[in-house]
Formats: sequence, structure tokens, C-alpha cells
Amino acid sequence: MFRNICILTHLFLFSCQFLAAQNQTIQNFTFTDIDGNIHNLYQNHLDQGKTVVIKFFFTTCPPCRSNAPFYQQKM
Repeated sequence: MFRNICILTHLFLFSCQFLAAQNQTIQNFTFTDIDGNIHNLYQNHLDQGKTVVIKFFFTTCPPCRSNAPFYQQKM
């Protein structure tokens, strides 16, 4: 019973954090992708009405590596 309450509490707290983070604007920045292309967040993406997903992960992390094909397919 205690385990179920802990799980439900964590789910509730994480869902509240997710809802609070929606529709927030981040600062403009420039980044270089793995092919050496330079991207400006606003000029190249947000000003064109595109959705931007920024995913940071470590290449030897098993859960991170399992998500990589999903992001490659969607992009």
C-alpha cells in the first residue's frame, strides 16, 4: 500500500511539473550539430513555427541509446 501511494505521489508531482513547463519560452542560443552545421534557435526554427525538441543524453547510457532510434526516426 505504501509503495502504491509513493508511486502515485511521484506521478502526480511529475505531471504537475510537466504542465507548468508547457508554453514557456527559453533563451535564444546557437548550437552546432554533429554534422558541423550551426543552428540559431529562433532564426532557424522557432520563427518558422517549428517545434524544437532538445534532448541531452550520454552515448553509453543504455536507456539513452534505446531512445536514439526513436528520435532519429521522428526528426
